[in-house]
Amino acid sequence: MSAGAYDQSTPAADASYVYQYGTAGAAALSVFDKVSGALVTTLSDPFAPGSSGYSLFSAPLVTTAGKVLSFSGGGFSGRAASSSEQYESRVLVNYDITTRAYAWRSANSYFTHPAAANGVIYAARNAPSSLDALSESDGHILWSWAPPAGESFHRNIVVTRNLAFVSTDAHVYAIDLGTHQQVWQIAQSGMLAISGSGILYIATGSTLSDGRLISIKLQ
Repeated sequence: MSAGAYDQSTPAADASYVYQYGTAGAAALSVFDKVSGALVTTLSDPFAPGSSGYSLFSAPLVTTAGKVLSFSGGGFSGRAASSSEQYESRVLVNYDITTRAYAWRSANSYFTHPAAANGVIYAARNAPSSLDALSESDGHILWSWAPPAGESFHRNIVVTRNLAFVSTDAHVYAIDLGTHQQVWQIAQSGMLAISGSGILYIATGSTLSDGRLISIKLQ
C-alpha cells in the first residue's frame, strides 16, 4: 500500500512530482520525485474522518502550478467492483506544494469527482443537488447550477473551453460556463470522458457500470 493508499485510488503527476493521497496510518498527500521515486514531502490532511480501511475512491487533481486538490478521507461502496461508486460525500482539500501545507478546504462536502479549468474547480453535491464552480484561490463558490427536482449527481465532471459536462442519475447535462445555463442533455448517466478528437464517452450506469459505452461527437 504505497503512500498509505488502499484500493480504488489513482495517483496524479505533473512535470516534477507524483502525488498520492492515502489514509493508511494517517491521512495525507504524499509527494514523490517523478524521476527518482524518492519521497519529497508528506502533507497532512487535518480534516479526514476515520477511515473504513477498505477503499479510497479518490484521485488527486493537479490544478495550477504548485496546487493539488484531493478528497478528504476514504470512500466505500459495499461492492467488490472497480466500476462501482462510493457512498460518501467528502470535503475537498487544496494543497499548496510550495508552502507544503493545505491552502483551503471546501465549505461543503462533494460527491462527484471534480474537474478544474482556468482557475475554477467544478464539483457536484447532493442534498440539495448543486453543481458548484469554486474559486481555485480560496474555495468560495462563484456560481451554482441545480438539476431538475428529484435528480441527484453521480460519478465525475469533465470540462471543455466553454462547457461543463455532469451526470445525474437520469441525464448527462452540458452547462455553459459563461451563462451557467443548461444547453444540452441526453437521457443517460455514467462516467464521462472526452477524447482529443472531441468525442464524449459515457460509460453508462450511475452507481454501477451496466457494461455499455456511448460515444457522442461534440462538434
